Amino acid sequence: MTVVVTLAPTAPAGASDTATSKALVVTSADVSSQYRASKGQYRRGGFAKVAVCEGRRIRHRTIAASSFGPQLVSADGETQITSANDVVATTTAAAADRAVLTDGRFPECVAQLLQSQAGRRVVSVTARPLSVNPSSAT
Repeated sequence: MTVVVTLAPTAPAGASDTATSKALVVTSADVSSQYRASKGQYRRGGFAKVAVCEGRRIRHRTIAASSFGPQLVSADGETQITSANDVVATTTAAAADRAVLTDGRFPECVAQLLQSQAGRRVVSVTARPLSVNPSSAT
């Protein structure tokens, strides 16, 4: 399973939040034709569980927009890609989210969450930064 986390630049909430949120999820157009898409199944609250695993508390996290991508499964069934994102309403919330996502314990906490939700053994989770420009994706 591949987990994609996107961090957009910290900015106040705005009218384009929904468009930005939709542009940041991974879709069939972002992967090879070897993946088939189906409706993803998402559970809210995962971000807060990862924060707690890291020893953090998320308070007053107002979400301006959320988007969920499809579940993408490779032809051999070995790789699953799901993506979801939240655009938070304040720069304070964005800074708190960034702290969770850049914490050294983030990969292990994501692995624990996935294992508890999927009932599968997670072999490894690797965090690596990618450049994303939401303005060019819309």
